[in-house]
Amino acid sequence: MNFEDQKLSLKYLELSENFIDLDNEVNNTVNGTIDYATLIPPFEIDLNELTYLNLTLNKLGKFPIIKNAPKLSKLDLKKNMIKNISGISNYELPELKWVGFAENGITELPEINANSLETLILNTNQLQYVSSTAFCGLKAIKVFIFNIVYYISLDHSS
Repeated sequence: MNFEDQKLSLKYLELSENFIDLDNEVNNTVNGTIDYATLIPPFEIDLNELTYLNLTLNKLGKFPIIKNAPKLSKLDLKKNMIKNISGISNYELPELKWVGFAENGITELPEINANSLETLILNTNQLQYVSSTAFCGLKAIKVFIFNIVYYISLDHSS
């Protein structure tokens, strides 16, 4: 059996502790999009069935652009260097229900448009600004966890 001729359908993808760096196009990325081909053996990967992606303990500085994973429901981005989470969008990840951003460097919480998101974990960040519309796009939210909060301003004028 030749594995290079096989098409894999993944449900769970564990990429933690790989030093993936989206700001360095030479290292595992193409224009800020994770290049799975440089991380996984050379056979076709079908992400249409992917439900869980673990990217903890990498060097991500921003929310990764994840394409062709319409069933992704759980995304763990704990212990990276993410400062900006504006990339969460139900247009790219329509089934996303759980996102973990614990222990990053997030300072601002912008408006998040993710209608399916039920759990958002932001503990151990440096939140200083929360948009007055931050939660308007979170129609299904059930659990919101954050602690170690610095002075939070609801608008930039304060």
